[in-house]
Amino acid sequence: MRLEDLPVDIWREMDEFLNFRSVVALFCCGNRLLNARLSIQGGIRSFYMKFNSNTKKLGWLPIVAQFEHLRVFDYRTGEVPHNVMFYPLQSDLRVLSASLEVLVLRADGAECAFWADSRDSLDASVVSPRAVPFDIGSQWPHLRVLDLLQYSVSASPAHGLGAILRTLPGTLETLRVRLDDVHCIADLPHGLLRLAVISTRFSPKAFSNLPPNLQELDLTLSHFHVEPPQSFFDLPRTLLKLTLTMPRHYGPEIVQYLPTSLVYFNGRDSITSSWFSPISETLTHLNHLVIAWDYFSNLLPKDTPAAKMLRYIKIVEYGATGWTWTPSDQGGGSWESCNLPTVSEYY
Repeated sequence: MRLEDLPVDIWREMDEFLNFRSVVALFCCGNRLLNARLSIQGGIRSFYMKFNSNTKKLGWLPIVAQFEHLRVFDYRTGEVPHNVMFYPLQSDLRVLSASLEVLVLRADGAECAFWADSRDSLDASVVSPRAVPFDIGSQWPHLRVLDLLQYSVSASPAHGLGAILRTLPGTLETLRVRLDDVHCIADLPHGLLRLAVISTRFSPKAFSNLPPNLQELDLTLSHFHVEPPQSFFDLPRTLLKLTLTMPRHYGPEIVQYLPTSLVYFNGRDSITSSWFSPISETLTHLNHLVIAWDYFSNLLPKDTPAAKMLRYIKIVEYGATGWTWTPSDQGGGSWESCNLPTVSEYY
């Protein structure tokens, strides 16, 4: 069977395994029937432009406009020098299919794509104040995932995202973004389920502005705006997964104010053995806890008194290794290594 004879359903099964170079090569063969299969008939619904780190030259492929039924568009530059930094323009984004459900623009300065309207503005520290913000909800009314995370922690956005966030569609379920102005958190869709925010200014004061139905939250808290433990009570009570990067000022006293609904808790390097008792008393539904690698490298296998408090948790993870308590017939048991669950990026 020739490639152009493959049914559209077969192409749709294969497209997630094809990178943009493969798709472009197929399209440039010039076979009209094949091109119709891939574009007009919707054979290609996922398009991945992923570059290796330290790529010397980045760019955009206008050919993406040919794929009228795209559901997933994933653009990632990897870590590159500042003089190589590249992101699309508003005009580039507008050619992406209105049926888009997943948009990933992982590139330093990628949020500028929603403001910049010419290549001349790519190196500007501030986009023209006359620039009209991109209306995401009107362009992609079915969008479920928007990922604008950057590679460089020090990368400075060329323009605030506040006005852009107010255009997000009500269908959005997952948002990953770097924000300098956390006040715009209040503008996020109330139906949002998953949120990851990198910010140097995020304070627990903003917890009360988070979408009320959040199930997963990944936050980096500011070292300069430390609030009392009671402020953690403003976290949405619907949370199931919580990942916090926080300063050492916050200790185990915050646990009593965390949502008791949590089944996953990752405190990064903040969690020491003093956290175990309040965790076991308060987070009784927890089945996955991530703890610091260096502090606990020998803690679990030896089943120390502190480790015994964690026996009820299905998976205790450190150093990218999972451990689970396995009872024995004699009444004892041991900590055994186990596989970590695979997490889908796009849900």
